[in-house]
Amino acid sequence: MQAVVDTCFLVDWVKFSMRDLLFEVFKVVWIPEPVLGELRSEETLAWLAERLAERKLAVLPELPELRAKALSLMATVASRLSSPIIDYPEAYCLVVGREMGFVVLTENRGAFAVPRVVQEYSNVAVWRSLEVLAQAVRLGKADCGVFDLYREEALHEFPRRDLEKVLKELGCRSRGGGNRGGAEENSQGEG
Repeated sequence: MQAVVDTCFLVDWVKFSMRDLLFEVFKVVWIPEPVLGELRSEETLAWLAERLAERKLAVLPELPELRAKALSLMATVASRLSSPIIDYPEAYCLVVGREMGFVVLTENRGAFAVPRVVQEYSNVAVWRSLEVLAQAVRLGKADCGVFDLYREEALHEFPRRDLEKVLKELGCRSRGGGNRGGAEENSQGEG
């Protein structure tokens, strides 16, 4: 499975000590040029450079045909009064997700809503850190404590209803117990 990542996802994800879990879930994560242009943190850029050298990350050039579709998507979303606005890098990621079949990684509420409000994007998989962590647990690469660890380290709050739904689906006994992601078992005894 491959993914395309936007800025808001990366900014939080890089703060997470288990950030390389991303590569347990995805074979390759693509970073579009418009996203690279927004990144300023030395920590983020250093991590990206290392992972690019390892070929776990790849740069996706800005292509004119995808640019036009991203601008069109931005206009479509902006015309719907009930939809949160999306910026160009998020729109570009969504277009890449649709055109190339990649999972779109974002924390942007507007981008997360696009598959529900724009019919042409209804088949695009859009994941937040919550879904990435849930997949890591499903794959046995992390346990239920990973949610609290992420929350503590990335200073990121998951939407409560979404978190409760994921924890229930995974069979987790609690919000994760805050044990730094490594020792708590889920209700099925898996760790």
